[in-house]
Amino acid sequence: TTRVRSESEEKRKKERLKRKQIKDELLSTEKSYSEALQMVVREFITPLQKGADRLDVTAHQVRLMFSNLELLTEFHKTLFREFTVAAPLTFEPNSGHDPDTKYIGAILSKYADFLKMYGQYLN
Repeated sequence: TTRVRSESEEKRKKERLKRKQIKDELLSTEKSYSEALQMVVREFITPLQKGADRLDVTAHQVRLMFSNLELLTEFHKTLFREFTVAAPLTFEPNSGHDPDTKYIGAILSKYADFLKMYGQYLN
């Protein structure tokens, strides 16, 4: 029974480590994506909006070109902030649990309807 328990504990440790790796990848990807969206807004959308008259472009045309990208940018800033608050980068492999991963699922569920914005953006 000790051997079975040890194997079971080892399996749980591996599963926690795998969840931690997935969580870290999700946080890293969300951070990079959020930063890229912010750069698009800062370097392209804002200057285009400011110089629209000079460039013979209407505000409506700017909105059509960039759809709801500014809203998506704010959403991803919020999502990343919530991930980092709910899922700190510290992890104790021997603690017996990894509560961070359940919070990530809850956050994604919370914003599931908001993620539907991508349908409009992709069209």
